[in-house]
Amino acid sequence: MATKKRAPVKEIAAAKKEEKQAVEKELPAKDNFAAMAKYFEEEGKPEDAARYYEKAIKIHPTDRTHYNRLMIIYGKQKDRANELRIIDAGIKAFTDFYAPSTSNNTNVVKISKKLNFLVGLTDKKGKSLHDPEPISTWKKRKELLLKKSKK
Repeated sequence: MATKKRAPVKEIAAAKKEEKQAVEKELPAKDNFAAMAKYFEEEGKPEDAARYYEKAIKIHPTDRTHYNRLMIIYGKQKDRANELRIIDAGIKAFTDFYAPSTSNNTNVVKISKKLNFLVGLTDKKGKSLHDPEPISTWKKRKELLLKKSKK
């Protein structure tokens, strides 16, 4: 009877390490969390999916897909508090992202403000008249959520 040769432990460990590194190179950390969240969502484990979407948001706070998926997950679970928290976090992240940048050159600031007013993007004081996407959608969602929670 022939005995099977076993692969040395060091070779097995090295092979596993190489495989892990190859997978990590293919997907950046943000995508690893997003991929795990999607996997758990497809497997019917929304709590685990939500945990990974939360991690993905921390790495890339302006990816609207993660906020939208979390809102859907919490909405399906009837977890209004967490859904509202995610809506507020998303609105804040995108408001900060779209906030006008400041310049040391006062002429540039004056011309930018005047141009924005002339094309109808701001009022005379420089306040934005329109919310960019996804902020406007999320504000509407928040209004609907607050109406539902009052009932």
